[in-house]
Amino acid sequence: MNARALLFALACAALLSGCRPTPVPVVLKEDPSAVAAGEIKREFPDITMNAMSGRVSVIMFHDVIKERGADSVWFDTTLDEFQKDAKAIVDGGYTVVSVDQLYGHLTKGDPVPRKAIVLTFDDNYQGMYDNALPILREHKWPAAVFVHTAFVGSHVGHPKMTWDELKELQKEGLITIGAHTVTHPEGFKDLSLDAQRRELVESKATLEQHLTTPIPYMAYPLGSNSADTQRLTREAGYLMSFTMEPTLAEGSPNVLAVGRYEAKKFMQALQEQDEEWTAEAPAISETPLRATPVSAEAGTYGGVKLALVKGGTPTTVQVTGRESVGQVVAENGGIAGINGTFFQAAAIASEDNRLIGPCKPGNLGLFLPDNDPTRVVKLKNRPMVLWGPTQLAIIPFQESMNAEGIFKEYMPDYTDAFLAGTWLVHEGVARPKELLTPYASKDIMDFRKRAFLGVTKDGGLVI
Repeated sequence: MNARALLFALACAALLSGCRPTPVPVVLKEDPSAVAAGEIKREFPDITMNAMSGRVSVIMFHDVIKERGADSVWFDTTLDEFQKDAKAIVDGGYTVVSVDQLYGHLTKGDPVPRKAIVLTFDDNYQGMYDNALPILREHKWPAAVFVHTAFVGSHVGHPKMTWDELKELQKEGLITIGAHTVTHPEGFKDLSLDAQRRELVESKATLEQHLTTPIPYMAYPLGSNSADTQRLTREAGYLMSFTMEPTLAEGSPNVLAVGRYEAKKFMQALQEQDEEWTAEAPAISETPLRATPVSAEAGTYGGVKLALVKGGTPTTVQVTGRESVGQVVAENGGIAGINGTFFQAAAIASEDNRLIGPCKPGNLGLFLPDNDPTRVVKLKNRPMVLWGPTQLAIIPFQESMNAEGIFKEYMPDYTDAFLAGTWLVHEGVARPKELLTPYASKDIMDFRKRAFLGVTKDGGLVI
């Protein structure tokens, strides 16, 4: 076929809805001269898509006590419990990494071990120094201690470490000291902006004065934070901060709200981390795009009837009404097309073309986030497809991908993006049902005609 364009009314490298009008058709334009190899400069000031190739669980401990007594609280960890956690790390083959390594992983895509864990301790308790530190030293495990500066050396309630002990830890290099505000206000996000700013700025300044080293990390008291809190945290000079949301680090909304599992959820953290690896969730796929002549074929492959269109170059088209695929193809000068993506509502109004997940239709050149934050968190690890003139990537979706910055940082010249239904094939291997279903659209097993997009080994497209 020598026509100049192959139009896809498509939307993903995975299962797509094939029974509704197309909100994001895709146009493949057959123009090999327009696809030139080139280097893409990438910078990663926040969570980067390259971090999605790893999974890190961050654990939050508080005091580590010899044994429970009358003054114990539920979030205390006994020495016996901490020793059992340490044994689980060793027996499970996990690697403890530092907060510096975590920051490099999240912001630059630095590789981390397959089973990576970060250990953190809130509130500067003496029990961390007396009971947990010997075990950390024995295994040479790094950790972070977050200090509320108004209580350093205090013996009110559970004793806190002194400045001399904090200096010892800082000098030794195994422990990273971070901020935890000045007075540890319980409703931190509800304070006035001025009060929040003072807590953030003064705790950082006090730590830097006593320890004579920069303090780039902090943890919100009880995890309490808001968008304003995060903005103030960045303005105060912190590079990364932690919450109490139980999620793997890569699933955090940004580096100023990195999730952590409370110590009582230690085994849950390891289980969720292992489950994502078992389901091959960190399955980033990148490939060059090659514009090749458009061809078509039909046949039965493994007992499945398929009609395949190969070649061309893609673009997505968002339409406003109920147009057929043929109409969309004709109106946009294409050769072929398929239906694409998933609508937000079960009952679609004739003019409602809003999609599940973020998208950037090629005909609009405008990034459209998903407007429902409660839905976004449920889309974790479904395939996010994006491409530019010379490259296509399919990356497991995370909450941080509902804003355009992460796309531009990863692929500055990207032109199209959409959320797909599931991963059908990865690295040339078909995925069985047990790997298809954990991170997929709910109707994945419905029997009906389906559409997909893929990339051949030589960088050519196929639908």
